[in-house]
Amino acid sequence: MLDAMTGENPLDPVSLPRDGTSYLQAARSGMPIRKVAFSADLGVTPVDPEVAEICRRAAYRFRELGVEVVDAHPDLSNAHSAFQTLRARGFAAAHARKLQEHPASSSRRRSGTLKKVCN
Repeated sequence: MLDAMTGENPLDPVSLPRDGTSYLQAARSGMPIRKVAFSADLGVTPVDPEVAEICRRAAYRFRELGVEVVDAHPDLSNAHSAFQTLRARGFAAAHARKLQEHPASSSRRRSGTLKKVCN
C-alpha cells in the first residue's frame, strides 16, 4: 500500500518523485523488527478512550513476537499550523487562475498569506 501511495502526483503540488525505495521489498527483507513506538493520539488530537485502548492493546501484541513496544510520539505541536499553511498553499495553487481572473471578489476573502502565495 505504501508503494502505491508514494511518488509524484500532478494533483498534489508538494508531492515528490519516487526515490526508488520499495516498502514491500523492505517488509519482505526478513530484517527483524526490534522496537516500535505507539501513540494513540500523536499528542495533538483527541481520541476516544475506548478506541485508544483497543489500538494500544493491538500495538502491544508485538511483544509476543519479541518486539519492544514503547509509548511515544514525535513533537507535532506545530502540526495544526503547518497543516493550515499547506492547506492554504494547496488551495491557492488549485484556484490561482480563478483568483487572478476575479481579483475584486476574491481579494475580500483572501488572507494575507494567500495573497502572497497567489501573487
